[in-house]
Amino acid sequence: MTSVLSADSLSNEEVPSLADNHAPKRPDSLVARIFSVKVKGQKFIFAIGLLNDKPYEIFGGKCPDTLDIKTSEGYLVKEKEGKKVKYRLDIQGVQFSNFADNFTAEDQLIFRLTSQLLRHGVSIKHIVEQLEKANQEGVGSLTAAVARTLRKFIPSDTTAKSMCENCEGGNIVFQEGCYKCLTCGASKC
Repeated sequence: MTSVLSADSLSNEEVPSLADNHAPKRPDSLVARIFSVKVKGQKFIFAIGLLNDKPYEIFGGKCPDTLDIKTSEGYLVKEKEGKKVKYRLDIQGVQFSNFADNFTAEDQLIFRLTSQLLRHGVSIKHIVEQLEKANQEGVGSLTAAVARTLRKFIPSDTTAKSMCENCEGGNIVFQEGCYKCLTCGASKC
C-alpha cells in the first residue's frame, strides 16, 4: 500500500516554506552588456541589462548576418507610450527602438521568464542548468544560446552538475563561461 504525504501529516518544523522575494524596481535606463553568439549555424544577439553590475534582464534573438557586434556595452532604455512600456537598445551609436518586438512570442516568453528569475535572485547557475535541460529536450538553439550567454556571469570555479563527456567524471567547474573538468582538463564552451 502506498502512503500519501500531505501537509497535515508533517509537523510544522518539517514543512518547507518559500521566501517571498521582491524584485528591485527597474530604473528607466540600464547599462547592458551585448553578446553575439553562434549556435548550430544561427547567429544571436543578446542584451543583458545590469543592475548593480549583476544581470537583471535579458533581451535577444536571431541576429541579421549584416549586423557585426562584438561583446560590448550599450543601454536598455525603458520608454512609455501611454500605458505600454517599450524597450530601446542603444548600442554603438545606433538605436533599436521597440527592441523586444524584433522577437517571436516564444522568444519573448523565454526572455520574460528568464528576466523574472534574474530579478528575483535565482542563481544564474540554476537558470543555466534548466535552460540546458530544455535544450536537451529539443526546445531549440535559442535556449542553448541564452544558456551560453548567461554562463559568462557565473563566477569562476563554481561547481557544475554536469558530467565530463571525455572522462565521465563529475569534477566539473565553470571557468570564464565554460565548463572545465578538473579531472582530465577537458573544456567545453
